[in-house]
Amino acid sequence: MSTDRDHFDAIVIGSGIGGLACAVALARCGRGVLVLERQHVGGGLTQSFERNGFRCDVGLHYLGEMGTQGEARGIIDWLSGNAITFASLSNAYDIVHFPDDFTVPFTRPRAALVHELKSRFPESAAEVDVFFDALDEAVHAGKALFTRRALSGFLGDVYGLWHKRDIPKWWGRTTAEVLDSLISDPRLRAVLLAQQGNHGGAEPANTSFGIHAVVMNHYLNGGWYPVGGARVFADTLIPVIEQAGGAVQLNTRVATQCGRRRSGKRWHRVRRAASASPAHKPTHHPHIDKDQCSLRRRGDSKSVTADHEASPETQPQARPDPGRRSLSRRLTWNLPRAAARHR
Repeated sequence: MSTDRDHFDAIVIGSGIGGLACAVALARCGRGVLVLERQHVGGGLTQSFERNGFRCDVGLHYLGEMGTQGEARGIIDWLSGNAITFASLSNAYDIVHFPDDFTVPFTRPRAALVHELKSRFPESAAEVDVFFDALDEAVHAGKALFTRRALSGFLGDVYGLWHKRDIPKWWGRTTAEVLDSLISDPRLRAVLLAQQGNHGGAEPANTSFGIHAVVMNHYLNGGWYPVGGARVFADTLIPVIEQAGGAVQLNTRVATQCGRRRSGKRWHRVRRAASASPAHKPTHHPHIDKDQCSLRRRGDSKSVTADHEASPETQPQARPDPGRRSLSRRLTWNLPRAAARHR
């Protein structure tokens, strides 16, 4: 954590679940983090609002892998300090309805779903097994793809060679291509596409099967919902940032600049174009200068200044932010291209 309260070790722009997770992870590792958020509340699509006595979530519907042994649950428990609890949905976490009253429940665990599909589509029992084999291969290839992209240079290239055939086979083909080749019954194909809306809702002909497989696999052990609603993520994670010496500033419009010095070191500049307010008003942050804040490089005596300007007119007009698309939509469009490089 920074000992100089006029400086921060990192600045995160945006307090959505991705920004908060990154900021809290840094805070857990002893870093002082400043999070800048344009809206008047933090949390991004994990916000909630109340109307006529009902609480509504903006984006969260349900989550998978939130059982005691779930990988995602382990990450959230570490970030929140075990402060967020989850309630399991019913045994059927999704139900597909057809106009003729034909229904197919998505039941947990995986074996129950396979049995349900085979009982509803007995003539396609063998194809159901083939589909889930393909799903497993696509999930495995996805882990390889993300690992390959996380590695740098030579190591990434070598790792990619080990999965040269698997990645394009599942991530370089669309969901429609794969299902058309595996499933002959159009109604069964429709059922297996039912969770397409969970990752952007784009047409199957425009989405990577790898993304669809990862999302579908995510829920095979059931759906879960955070007790207290989606807003518990921001309510729980923001204090972790503040307790580590960081802060979350709301109502803050920013523009960023970056470049590289002659010495080869990269620099980043963050300009604030509107007055800011802390995420928790009762909390006072004397280490935040209203006129200037700075991002200090660890191990560098110099600091990168973030100039705060009060007038929005002094800022260049911002272009439409491609980051406003959902993460799943961005992955849907970008991953087939990445997979194509392995061909």
